[in-house]
Amino acid sequence: MVDPAYYKDSWHGSFDGSEEDLRILLSRAADAVNIAITMSGYTVNTAPDAVAENVKKAVCAQADYIDAQGGVSCMADAGGVVSATVGKFSYQSGSSGSAAGKMLCDLAYHYLIPTGLLYRGCELW
Repeated sequence: MVDPAYYKDSWHGSFDGSEEDLRILLSRAADAVNIAITMSGYTVNTAPDAVAENVKKAVCAQADYIDAQGGVSCMADAGGVVSATVGKFSYQSGSSGSAAGKMLCDLAYHYLIPTGLLYRGCELW
């Protein structure tokens, strides 16, 4: 797991909750990154030194994303419909477009691309 001190001091994260809540947030973010890199045989904690910095940044980016989407409690609501109406403007998002339904945020994904940890073998057409 990424150390909360790294999140605060190196990443300069925006989470302003308690230390315990930050640990939980980073743990869930690490879970999402671990799922994305599982086929590599590595985890957030065992990533090679050459790519460890990018993996830490991916976890921090994911933590910020989870926080921005409503926190850890919103992660379980991946299939819900989200809608809002303001005047004539209406927005609706189902499970395929839902922010909560997205496992790994774009920024975390882009930190992981150069590491080679996302490779899952040949794709079947």
